[in-house]
Amino acid sequence: MAKKRKSKQRKKRNGHYCWCCDHFLPNERFGGKGHRLHLCKSCQRLPQEERDFRSERSNLYRCVTWDGIIPKKRRKQFNRFLQHADPKIRKIAQQLQREDQLERTLLNRDEGEFDEFSGNVNLDFDIAASDWRWFDDDERAPYR
Repeated sequence: MAKKRKSKQRKKRNGHYCWCCDHFLPNERFGGKGHRLHLCKSCQRLPQEERDFRSERSNLYRCVTWDGIIPKKRRKQFNRFLQHADPKIRKIAQQLQREDQLERTLLNRDEGEFDEFSGNVNLDFDIAASDWRWFDDDERAPYR
């Protein structure tokens, strides 16, 4: 009889993860030191320059959040990619930096619009004495 899985447990995946091609592959696709290196056979056959490029690209994308913003904590690490020796990595880093600046300007504009909108709304309300005449004595009791 099969064991029931608890609802909060995560499902186990079959095989191993290859960081180079970013896939979970069956064990048969990994050979020799591939299990330990987390590289499938097809990625092991790639030239070393291509594997280095993919590694640096994944490190670069780790500096950026899902929203396309580069947090302050990762800016120093990200700036290293702007002076990278590989022109392809530099180009990707410059593109990500432009997207970051665009996202930040959009967020600042949206915050400004929100502040402008919320400035017109008076959140401090006070019921004037004349408004109490519409309430019965039973309804006024909790406010006395």
